[in-house]
Amino acid sequence: MRNAGLIQAGFPAMLSATLLVGCSLMALSDFSGGEQGAPDGSVSDAFSQSTDATDAAIDAPAVPDPTDGDATPAPFCASLSPQPSVCLDFDGDPAFGSWNIDNARGAKVEASSSAFVSAPQAAYFSRAAGAAPGGVMVLRYALVTANAPNELVLEADVRIEKTTPDDELDIMTVIFPFGADSVELQLSTLDGTYRLQQWSFLADGGNGGNETSFQRPIALGKWQHLRFTLKLGATRKALLEIDGAPAPEVSFTLPTGFGSPTLELGDGYMEGGASAFFMDNFTATVK
Repeated sequence: MRNAGLIQAGFPAMLSATLLVGCSLMALSDFSGGEQGAPDGSVSDAFSQSTDATDAAIDAPAVPDPTDGDATPAPFCASLSPQPSVCLDFDGDPAFGSWNIDNARGAKVEASSSAFVSAPQAAYFSRAAGAAPGGVMVLRYALVTANAPNELVLEADVRIEKTTPDDELDIMTVIFPFGADSVELQLSTLDGTYRLQQWSFLADGGNGGNETSFQRPIALGKWQHLRFTLKLGATRKALLEIDGAPAPEVSFTLPTGFGSPTLELGDGYMEGGASAFFMDNFTATVK
């Protein structure tokens, strides 16, 4: 979130993973079937056929069985086709890939194996109760786009654990630079509902922001798949889909001529109170 007092100040918003099937073959050796009472061909021929089959099995390459319950699935990002512009499943080493990490004042983002959608872990954003204002728990990634995108689609699995009344909790943010100025569009929560936050930060120190509700509640302790679409063409609309169900579109304003945007996951400024959420399988697609 940004300083909530700015909203009340009345500033205008500019807008902002081959299972090797291991075969343990027992070698047949020193077999003595005897010749007494054995019809011609019944034992010796059978044994010869058996050893031939065994040799063939040893020589044959192992073939993965995709239906085997012990098969290791492909990592989430590697399994996607087509590939998104950006993907972070928090399952690699390092867990956050090339994203920059910013933790401060009792707030932090870390890899956690206590809850996830794709194994073995997810990102956990948390801020302790009683921490000083100005807490930061952010992952940051600079997109490089040849031209101004017409649309950005951000998706992630999110499980919100706790929030503080009257304190916004930012989930995803897109920062659009305009020279020395910038505009931020954020998917946030406030008082139990999802919101679009819109902030502008000017080189001369001026700033302002506002918010619009998506009219959809959060679900504490439950995974939700969030798809956050920013239509950057003439329509200037934001759309939130929760588990495939769309919320009403909301409008925003954004000047033309912005540069390559920066993505942020988590909250870049927290006023106070305890907040926490898990995130897994984030993707961003530029259109």
